[in-house]
Order: sequence, then C-alpha cells, then structure tokens
Amino acid sequence: MAGREVKVEKVPWIPLLLVMVVYCFFAPIWGLMLPSGATVWYGITRSACHMILITGAYLLVMLALGLRSVKPFRDRISVATLTYLYAIGASVGYIGVTDGFPIVDWYIPMLSDRVVYPELSQRFWPEFWAPPKDTIEQMLSGVVATPWGEWIPSILWWGTVFAVFAICTMSVANILRRTWIDVEKVPFPQTLVAHEIITRGMAEKPLKDRLGLPFLVGLSIGIVFEFPLFMTYAFPWFPDIYGWRVNTCGTGNYWVPTSSPLASIVFFGALQKHPIYLAVFYLAPLSISFNVWFWSLVATVLTQAAYIMGYYTGITSVDGCGRYWCGTNTIWKGEPFKWNVMSDVGMVLGMFVIYFVLNRGYVIETLRAALGMLPSERVRDMEKDEPTTYRTAYATFLISFVILCVLMMFSGVSVIPAFLMIITGLIWMFVAIRVFGLAGLGFPTAGHAGTAVMKLYFGEAAPEPMTREWMISVSGLTRYPFCQGLTKGFGAGFVGGFSSYRLASLTGTNPKNVYKVVLVATILAPFLANVGFIWACNTWGLTRLPTISGWAGTSYIDGWANATDAATDPAPAPWLPQVATGFIAAALLSYIHSRFVWFPFEPIGLFIATEEWGTLTGIWTMFLAAWALKVLTLRIGGSKAYEEYGIPIMAGFIAGFVIVALVGGATLDWKFFFPY
Repeated sequence: MAGREVKVEKVPWIPLLLVMVVYCFFAPIWGLMLPSGATVWYGITRSACHMILITGAYLLVMLALGLRSVKPFRDRISVATLTYLYAIGASVGYIGVTDGFPIVDWYIPMLSDRVVYPELSQRFWPEFWAPPKDTIEQMLSGVVATPWGEWIPSILWWGTVFAVFAICTMSVANILRRTWIDVEKVPFPQTLVAHEIITRGMAEKPLKDRLGLPFLVGLSIGIVFEFPLFMTYAFPWFPDIYGWRVNTCGTGNYWVPTSSPLASIVFFGALQKHPIYLAVFYLAPLSISFNVWFWSLVATVLTQAAYIMGYYTGITSVDGCGRYWCGTNTIWKGEPFKWNVMSDVGMVLGMFVIYFVLNRGYVIETLRAALGMLPSERVRDMEKDEPTTYRTAYATFLISFVILCVLMMFSGVSVIPAFLMIITGLIWMFVAIRVFGLAGLGFPTAGHAGTAVMKLYFGEAAPEPMTREWMISVSGLTRYPFCQGLTKGFGAGFVGGFSSYRLASLTGTNPKNVYKVVLVATILAPFLANVGFIWACNTWGLTRLPTISGWAGTSYIDGWANATDAATDPAPAPWLPQVATGFIAAALLSYIHSRFVWFPFEPIGLFIATEEWGTLTGIWTMFLAAWALKVLTLRIGGSKAYEEYGIPIMAGFIAGFVIVALVGGATLDWKFFFPY
C-alpha cells in the first residue's frame, strides 16, 4: 500500500458495536429535540447541509482522544481505533440531520400521507412503506407506548433498502479503491482534517506542544466565531452580530432581496457567508477552487446578457431563493441556458461516462482478475491491499443491484423502470462522491434532475389517471431521495467507504478491517435510527419535537413527490440541447485536463458553479475566498507554510466548530426538557 506500512490489528468489535448501537439510536433523537433548523449546525452526525460536513466522524475521534488521556484507556485507543471511529461517523452521518433518513423531508411527509390523503396514500405508497392511519395519528400526538408490531414491516423495508444500497455502493468503492486512493490519491479534503486531528492528538508530547500554535489559533477562531451563532439560536435577545437573522437561509447563505443593489444581477440570488465552507475548500485543489469562481462569473455574464436579450422576464423582482425555486422561468429551468439541466443532467452523465472511458484500462483489468483471466501472481499483487477480492466485489455489486431492482418491483414498479431507478441513483451518487473526494462537498443534489432518465421510458407527460408505478419510480424515489443519495443516506457506502479508505492509507490501517467496520455500521444504521425516531415520536409526539413539528400534517404527495412539479423536471421541454451541451462540456474538459497538466479548466468547477444547490447557496464566494487564501499561503511561504500553518489552522477551525456544535447542541437539547 502506498504511503505507510499497513499494520494488521484486531478490530475491537465490542466497544465499536456499542458505539454504533448507541450513536445510531440516539443521534436522530438528539436532532429531533433541537429547534427548527438547528440540526444543520448542532446535530452530532453531520453539518452544513449538502456540503456533508462529517461532524460526527470528527466528534467520535475527538472524544476518543479525550478519553485516551485517562490512563486505563491510553493503551486501548490506537490510531487504528481512531480510524475505525472515523469510519463509523463518516458512514452513518445522514441519520441525525433533516437532510437524511429518518428525520428527513420526504420520509416524514410520506408517513403523514396516511392521515392527510388516506385513500391516495394507500393507492400510491405500499402498505409496508408506512403503517396504517391510526398508527400515524398516534405518532403525531405521542405520549403513548409504541405499537412495534405495526411498525415492523416499515422498519424492515426501509432498513433493507438502505442496507442493500450500502452494500452496493461499498462494492463499487472496493473495486475502485486502488486507483482512487493508491494511484490517483484523491484528496478527500474532509478526511485530511481528521488525519490532522489524529496526528496531533496521538503525538507523544504535552498537549500544547502536540496541538501546536497554528492548530490552537484555528481552534480558538472556530470557537470564537461559532459561539455568537449558537447564542442567536439559544437566546432571542442575543445581538445578531453576523446578521444571521436577516435574509439568511439555514445553510448560511445570504439571499438577495429585491431591495438590494445586487438584485439587478440575475445570477446573484445568494451569496454564501459561513466560513466553515472556506475551511474545507482551502484543502481542495486550487484548480477546482479557481474553476468554481471563474465559471460562476462566466455564468453571471451569460445570464445577464440573456436577460438583456429578453429572457428571464421579471426575475429581478423576485427575491433570491425564488429565482431558483419558483416556477419554470428560473435560473434552474428557464430558457435559454436551463443551467440545472446542463449541470445536474448533462454534466453528471458526461462526467460519469468519461470517467470510465478514461479509466477503462483499470476497470477491464479488475474485471479480468475477477473472471480469472489474469495470471494468479498478478491477481495476488493487485489484491494484496484490497478489502476484498475483485471477484467478491463484483459479485456483491451484481447481487445487491438485482436485490434493489427486486425490492422496487415488489413495491409495484415493473422491471425496466426498476432498473432505471437504481442505475440513475448510482450514477448521480457516483458523481457526487467524486465531487466530495475532490472538492469536499456532496454535489449533485439533483432534486430536479433525476427524472430525466426516467422520462426516456415514460415520456414527458405524467399519466392520467396517475399510477403507483409512476409515482414511485419518477416522483417518489428517483426524483428526490435516490438522486440526492449522498445526503439522504442511500450513498452511505460511498461516503464511508472511500473517505475511510483514504484515512486508512494515511494512518496505515488495514483496509480489510476498515471495510468490515463500514459494512456493519451502514447495515445497522438505518434500522437503529428508524427505531430511535419512531420511539421518540411515540414518546413525545411528532408535533412536539421542534425539528420536525412543522412537517406534521404535510404531504409527500403534494410536496416533493408532487406529480405536476415532477412533470416539469428537469425543465419544460425541450431540454435535450442543454443535456448535450453539459455532456460535451464535461467530456471535453475532463479529457483535455487529463492529457495536459497546464490546461487550467476542468469539469468539477464548472459543474459546482452551475449546479442546483451551488447556485442556490452562492457557494462560489467561499471557493473564491479559499482560493485567494491558498494562493497567498503558497506564494508567501510555499508548500511548507501550507503544511505547517495552513492545514493546521483550517483543521483547528473545524475542530472548534465541532466543539461548539456538541456543547451548543447539548444546551439546545436541554432547552427541550427545561425551557429557558
């Protein structure tokens, strides 16, 4: 294995299983008791919405390092143990935030459909997706014993779907681990933070010397910056120092009101202002940061020119978020660019296809190894550091893929749509983990793009009368949860697998052991989290739990699965020209950038600049700031300054953020029981 010698060490299964069970059961409950919107920043699993900041992974590592200072635990907590804890946190991060199962804005409204639209709910959602109306009504009001018998089919169904998806995505991670981690060395910026924390925490020096001045400076800045934000959540009387209560979305971006001078710039609907994004993007390659802000400016100029020519009529009279969300005459869906179609459909498909074209030699070689078509010595050399054999990896992928198709068919979807659903989800999740590994955030979000593939089979118009097959395969699962699989949880095997293998390569931990830990965690998580969620709702009542009380009485049929809205996704026809444009742009930029090192443009930056959530949150501002800081660091002090000052400061800032998230979240949860 490249980098460090791999140490073979027994996995401490008993304490790790205890951590998994307690963490996966209580993390959703922790999130449920937080004030509305606070899980984005004060949950104990993940933060910053679609950036997928793996707070829980850092938290488990930092708590273990703290425990290691107690003498009886000092020799029991090794670097490998910290790597396993990171793997757990990275793998199951979706369970405790309102963007991930089960406390998520598609699952809870789908349950509520049993009450809001009982007849339509029975018609569209299978009986094993959600229990009967009476059981949901009891859940809404709470303060009763949980009728577990009514919930078992739903728990088993959703747990199985998530677990099989985890096995499927982990299989892909196992096939590609060697090329991503050992050969290409995909950076995984968020994993670099964990490695910095582990390296400093395990050093045999006094605490102050272990952490070092740059890390302590970053830690202090993180705590000092985050504390006033926490206070604005906890105490209404606390001064709004950062203007957090004014025109600010939950992700931390400022949305531009029509009264602002910036409102005349069509593409500027939002500007990101939370520095946690900057800290992560600083660790990403400069080429990506440059391309994000560069292409954002290009898109701004092009969109403004189109507005002057008569497109986007009236859009400057719409506040920031509405320029993306509301209607079809929007930045996402409006002529002439239909940016969401170009990026979240065309570029996603282009990056997916060109990746396998450019890396076809590696894939073919692993296939030949799996089929026994290579000399045994070559196969042993290829597989010596792999978590599983290639034969096992391909077999588990194919078996899990077939099982997922069967599960969809069992819900009332015929074979071709079932196949397209799983393929679509895997394509979008694959590109998302690629972006996560290179840039540090989980794009594409693609809530309005995944239907494009399904329309190849169903056509543009929704059927009349509406069918269960269309509602499930187009509106219900593909449109939203599957194509946002990294955030919603279906892509847990990608996040846990790839990022944990990256950390294992840096710490010298056996990837076979890491694979086992990730596999067990991703299988257990959806079952335990759903059980914890159901128990909490029946104990206190869904309507009394602050994070989700606003979803009581909402509908999935009328919400994210709305057939009328889905029929206009990814945009009103025609949209194939924009798909072709995005596909060609991604393929050409990928090919040229891979062949010529000097070529400054690459597809990831263009994609983020025009992607659904990238435009909605104005993420380019943080990429610009990160790029400027990193350029200054390298030009003033070179790579030595970057490694000795830049990385520790940013890692320390993120560690400070995690500390405030833990203490602040605990304080806000305390407020649930003892209001103040």
